[in-house]
Amino acid sequence: MTTEERLEKLEYELAAGKRRNRWLLVLLGLAVVGLGLVWKFTPATPTTQKVIRANSFVLQDEWGRERALLGVKDGPGLALYDERGVLRAILGVSELGSSLSLHDEYGQGRVVLAMVRPGPALGLYDWKAQRRAFLSLTVLGPDLSLYDEYDRVIWSAKR
Repeated sequence: MTTEERLEKLEYELAAGKRRNRWLLVLLGLAVVGLGLVWKFTPATPTTQKVIRANSFVLQDEWGRERALLGVKDGPGLALYDERGVLRAILGVSELGSSLSLHDEYGQGRVVLAMVRPGPALGLYDWKAQRRAFLSLTVLGPDLSLYDEYDRVIWSAKR
């Protein structure tokens, strides 16, 4: 092998080595950039919060209609609405006690269940929101009263 052939072979190997080095540098650079992106976008702490704090929450259906309201005014309360936006139920707690109110398709309160200081109570109301029956339990004993359409007691049983 002549000196000239040897020089050509060395030049060829040198050029091939340079090409390999360029590709290795490109791959190393991409690896560093990739690791940097992974490090930047990987949170150190979980992104989901265990506690959300607010004064109220409004739940809407897919058409943007209010379907539920959870809030705090005089105490915590939950109001539920039907698909027409009519109030159908309220669950609440206040300094007087807790209550559950169920409403008809027109939004009239028809059934009220309450736990207040004297004791538990259940009120039933007609379609005009007039009290028609009331059951309570106090330290004096149970009380059941039935009312006419003018809110007069027509029958009562106290113990």
